[in-house]
Amino acid sequence: MALVVAFSFGFTDEPQHAPLTLDYIHYHVNDAQAARKFFIGHFQAHPLAKPDKNPLPFVEYLEIRPGQASVAISPRGPFPGLNMQDPARWRRTPVRMSASTPPAYGVHWLALRTENLKLALQSLDKQGVKIAAAGAQVPGEPHAKAAVVWGPEFTRILIIQRGHEKRQETLYGIDHLLILVENLAENARFFEEVYDGEVLKKDDYFCKMRVGGHVLVLAVPMAAGIPNDIVQTPDSTQFRPGIEDLGFLYANPEPAYQAAAVKGYAFSLRPSRLIYRSKPTPYVKAVTRAPAGVYCEMYAEDGRTALRNQYQNQNTVMGNKK
Repeated sequence: MALVVAFSFGFTDEPQHAPLTLDYIHYHVNDAQAARKFFIGHFQAHPLAKPDKNPLPFVEYLEIRPGQASVAISPRGPFPGLNMQDPARWRRTPVRMSASTPPAYGVHWLALRTENLKLALQSLDKQGVKIAAAGAQVPGEPHAKAAVVWGPEFTRILIIQRGHEKRQETLYGIDHLLILVENLAENARFFEEVYDGEVLKKDDYFCKMRVGGHVLVLAVPMAAGIPNDIVQTPDSTQFRPGIEDLGFLYANPEPAYQAAAVKGYAFSLRPSRLIYRSKPTPYVKAVTRAPAGVYCEMYAEDGRTALRNQYQNQNTVMGNKK
């Protein structure tokens, strides 16, 4: 029998509903090692350290730019030894991905900004990264300089040039996530009400939001130049490699969970400590799902209230509580 340890911290008069930050963008893939090499080799990502006590060994965290969410990479579940997981979630048949596989609702691309799009594409091409579209339609930005390249297992990565990126400290940085949605209002309301999202710009076709210090762009397909009739609805019986989870960091996720539950939002896991190989881990999380199908996690890690910024094999701890 799986051991579930639930935490109930109690609802306070002044609860912390907003996440501290978007902590990680989680890729579930068939070949985690190849995905790791892709981000390290082509985008100069740095592996990040994990807690000392009983961390989950099947997830790796990579930093593309300091001060931003990490890219988490793991194989798809189920994960041996992890008691707290949804078995039905992993009873899915893998989809054989290719350049011609139709897009689906959910995270469509991870956008990385750079100071010179032309040079970036030339460099990536020389490294063997395939360009999917030399020009891209970015919702709400008709004059954006952007292109799409193929990431791990035919996931999409948008490269976008920003004028303020000159003399940036790294070659690339996270710009935004594009989430394709069927119902724009419903998805925008979810991120506003559950994760305290702030609307930055919107019209009838897209909504640009800041959530946990990062930008999410919710858009109907036509706003990104994609015909609505080719976009597939997420199929619970199929596994498509890609960004499946967004992890939002909290000092304590219980108040935010309570507030969302009162509003009628359903959770597949309420705030609970994860148990790995019969021992408690440093992680507490609650799991819900956006209408577009993206799993969203209210997440806490013992002793940490800021983004990961300690690299593997680094002795000093920076920004983390000791």
